[in-house]
Amino acid sequence: MTPPDNNSKSVYICGGEQLDDNHNCFKWDIQANKWSEFAHTTLARQGNQLVVVNQTTMIIIGGEKNYDWNIGEVYDSTNNKWNQFTVMSEHRSYLGVEVINSIIYACGGYSYNGGIQSCEFYDPKFGHWQLLNKLIHERWNYQIVAHKNNLYLIGGFGQSSYYDDMEIINVKTRLSSTGSKMSMKRDDCAAASYMDKIVVCGGYTTNTCESYDTTTDKWTKFASMNRVRLNFNLLVNDDKLYAIGGFPLTNVIELYDSKSDKWVDYTTMPFNNAGFGAVLF
Repeated sequence: MTPPDNNSKSVYICGGEQLDDNHNCFKWDIQANKWSEFAHTTLARQGNQLVVVNQTTMIIIGGEKNYDWNIGEVYDSTNNKWNQFTVMSEHRSYLGVEVINSIIYACGGYSYNGGIQSCEFYDPKFGHWQLLNKLIHERWNYQIVAHKNNLYLIGGFGQSSYYDDMEIINVKTRLSSTGSKMSMKRDDCAAASYMDKIVVCGGYTTNTCESYDTTTDKWTKFASMNRVRLNFNLLVNDDKLYAIGGFPLTNVIELYDSKSDKWVDYTTMPFNNAGFGAVLF
């Protein structure tokens, strides 16, 4: 197993619903287009999230495997191993996790008690998780994107229905508001901050995408992917936008070409996977 090389950015994937071993973690060296396996997580996970807190710290949070986890793990790149991270107040799978100014925010998700309406944050100054205000409503299988001092919680499922709405949390004031609704309801979609806008793609039964302007609170049409995807990831590397994994099961990675305003089939993964955590690190 090869530990990550922090001299150049690569894509890191951990957990997921379709791997033979849900402990598995993989690295994709984008420049060399090579895949390698690195240290397995201690706990098997699917519906988990991966976040990068700073240039040296990668953390896996939440997820489930016959049990919803409140235990995170932090990656030790020196020894190529995962160590236990501080326990959250809630057990969460299919949650949203983002980082603003080195503070980790974990919101919503699902547990054995049903949908979760709470949101919590981890500030390294204090070394433990603290509760934020409750969300407007329970939300899981959704996407969360950090932009400036705001968290944008987009789509998903809860209260026995799919969502087309968006909740915006200002992490400084801790106040919530609602943004304009998307053109359609999107469950299991993917989203990313791209070219100073928020791009949302896919979800149940669709390959369509749309982008949100945070200054005008308006959604506009964005180029559709080549295939339907749900429970997948969108990752940004400079001006490049990648769609990775998901259902219906595919190992094809799509790349958005901003010059032609089209998605192209870029490369393939050596496996199929969905419901996994992925970051650029």
